[in-house]
Amino acid sequence: MEIYMLTDGDLYEDTSDQYPNSNENYDGSFVKMDKELFDQVKSLKSKIPDKLFDLDSNIIGEPDAGDWGGIYLEVSHDGEIDFWLIDKMRRNLPDYLIPMVDEIENDIELINQ
Repeated sequence: MEIYMLTDGDLYEDTSDQYPNSNENYDGSFVKMDKELFDQVKSLKSKIPDKLFDLDSNIIGEPDAGDWGGIYLEVSHDGEIDFWLIDKMRRNLPDYLIPMVDEIENDIELINQ
């Protein structure tokens, strides 16, 4: 379980490593990471499609239903905090989310190198 927080100026890693749930946003314990890592992933927010904010459910696909895992995404948007549990299995995702999920997975790989 790895959870990261990306702000407008910094990247943080969660040290509590709790499993997020679908009823409330994640309240972790975060430590700041190197600026170099932030620079590598800072464009992620621009990859979030506007359609995501129009969904009726915060569960997309069947996140972590199998051994493929899932993604927890939390975004501060229009003064509110929105969050989703997102399947990583491409066949369970709408086409418009696949580029974002690919970007998140690539960014996580960069962070973990």
